[in-house]
Amino acid sequence: MPSQLLWKAAAVGVCVATLVGTYRSNDFFPNPLVLNITGMDRSGNLSGSISGLRGVEVKGQVDWRFENWQRVFGKDSQATYKDGKVTIVFPNGATYTLQNRGNELAGTFVANTERSAMSFLKTQGIAGR
Repeated sequence: MPSQLLWKAAAVGVCVATLVGTYRSNDFFPNPLVLNITGMDRSGNLSGSISGLRGVEVKGQVDWRFENWQRVFGKDSQATYKDGKVTIVFPNGATYTLQNRGNELAGTFVANTERSAMSFLKTQGIAGR
């Protein structure tokens, strides 16, 4: 598997090994939002997932509770890399468009009328996990 990550993706212009990794964002509440890129095919389709927490209103209670969620690329969401950008699209049309800046992916999240700036920092080594 590691040798598959080292090929130069000429069609998409990035060395896969530099893009693969775990990225975290605190721009989303509740945080962190975790983006895990595990690979990319020659067409620029990414494998991996994005996960986080979401607030759920509990009927009859003042407080909200939080539950985990995850979207797996190629299964219940699509993620691609093209022209220096990672694009993640959920089934409801919500979209992340993130520019690759080395150890950071930064851009926007758009869902219906919501538009938010987002940045994900790549974790480094065991301490970041």
